[in-house]
Amino acid sequence: MHNNIITFMQMNGESFYKARERFKELLRRRKYHRPPIWIQKHTFYNGAHHIIQASLNVAIGGTLQNKSPEETFDLLEEMASNSYQWPTERYQA
Repeated sequence: MHNNIITFMQMNGESFYKARERFKELLRRRKYHRPPIWIQKHTFYNGAHHIIQASLNVAIGGTLQNKSPEETFDLLEEMASNSYQWPTERYQA
């Protein structure tokens, strides 16, 4: 299970919302032995499609690296909620 978190990748055709929900479910299953929050932040970002990474950087007004994990996860939650109905064709690798 730990390996599933650390090697997380957004699947081809998977929406940002579904990828975020899948990542959160992996974390929920590891309630007591989760990676540190800063690793969670980098793991999700690095596992997202490049277009998602670019969208996050634009939304932040810089790079994700310059934000705290808390600020990052707040933004991820907001973007995931807003992207619930985005078409998945945009995220084909």
